[in-house]
Amino acid sequence: MKKLRLMLVALVTLALVGCGHGYEGTYKVEVSSVGVNLGDLMPSTQIVIGDDYLESDGSRTQMDKIFVRESGGASYLVFQSGKDEDAWKIVDDKTLEQGNGFAMVRMRRID
Repeated sequence: MKKLRLMLVALVTLALVGCGHGYEGTYKVEVSSVGVNLGDLMPSTQIVIGDDYLESDGSRTQMDKIFVRESGGASYLVFQSGKDEDAWKIVDDKTLEQGNGFAMVRMRRID
């Protein structure tokens, strides 16, 4: 009985660790455009990424799903709400970025 209970606790712990996408935390937003850091012109912005929400300036946006997608040899953190998706390229375990050739938005994890 003791072994069964210990095994059950281990399975529940593994299941809880497996939940989430691994990118929960507080991020500082940096914006740049063609080599110019626009962050000097904009107020400092922080975003909190949770299991299924984004929060900024006290406002929380609930997501249906936040998950990691592999595509074309790169990894993306995808925010899904209804049929809409917003994908951020995963640069490393603390950095996400999105943009085109003109402007780039980068989120760096600070917590």
